[in-house]
Amino acid sequence: MNEQSEYLTITEACAATGLSRKTIWRRIQLKHLQSFKLGTDMRYTYVLRSEVDRLISEPVHADLTSR
Repeated sequence: MNEQSEYLTITEACAATGLSRKTIWRRIQLKHLQSFKLGTDMRYTYVLRSEVDRLISEPVHADLTSR
């Protein structure tokens, strides 16, 4: 079984949540989401699928209130 199936790329997470890559990247940093990065390009960031599910259930304005 492919171990990465538990993870979504940041691009897949964008499609699932409707959020931009920049917003998801910011949430990864702010909330210390379980993720890993291959190389220096943020497109090769993988986010744990359950973390993406959590992002979907959060209100859209969550980034504004955490500043």
